[in-house]
Amino acid sequence: MYQYSIGLAVFDFVPIVLSGIGLYFVSTTATLWGARWQQLARLGAILILCGGISKASWKLIVATVQTDISWMNSALFFCLAPGMLILAATVWGASNNKGQTARHITLIVPGLLVIAALAITASWPEKRYGTFYLLALTTLGNVALALQLIIKSWNAKRLSASVMFFCNILAVFTMAGLARLPDQSEALQWIEELINTASQGAFAYAAYTLYSAIKASSSETADNEIATK
Repeated sequence: MYQYSIGLAVFDFVPIVLSGIGLYFVSTTATLWGARWQQLARLGAILILCGGISKASWKLIVATVQTDISWMNSALFFCLAPGMLILAATVWGASNNKGQTARHITLIVPGLLVIAALAITASWPEKRYGTFYLLALTTLGNVALALQLIIKSWNAKRLSASVMFFCNILAVFTMAGLARLPDQSEALQWIEELINTASQGAFAYAAYTLYSAIKASSSETADNEIATK
């Protein structure tokens, strides 16, 4: 049975709240770039958030009643992988004014990849091949999203947002390294939680900063168009 203190389990919801704020502004920014991508942007953000909530809820249940509801733990990457891929593709498609075909691909491909993960898990139930596969997809989507947001922030002359997005992805890899350590003591888990909280705080700040810049630019463009009519 996994061992978590109640305080640690409750605190796990703090970075989720910060992540939710950041995801809201990223998905809203994507909608500013391309209104037709709104539903996909929201879907990607919701999937990512659901993965985090499921894992945090699982941890809280383990800490309070010592019950391991395995599907809640497994749902983390089954939600994160397609969510990250969809949101990364949405930012690319919306900011580059891609059409209906690109939107269909953005929805279908992650779905097929998750089906493949289910097939891998069913074929080797005693192994963690499916988890490793989903982790790789999550990392790919996360890096693709972060790189785009760093570049978009830089182009919008928001250096602070670029730096914060970079710090966020750097923290993700740092936590992945810490999670591989064999001795997951309470102290180490608190360090991981604090790093995650700082990371998601940086993400939320950067996402809001980029959103503000894009919204201001969109409003200025609209005003100029009205003035020229």
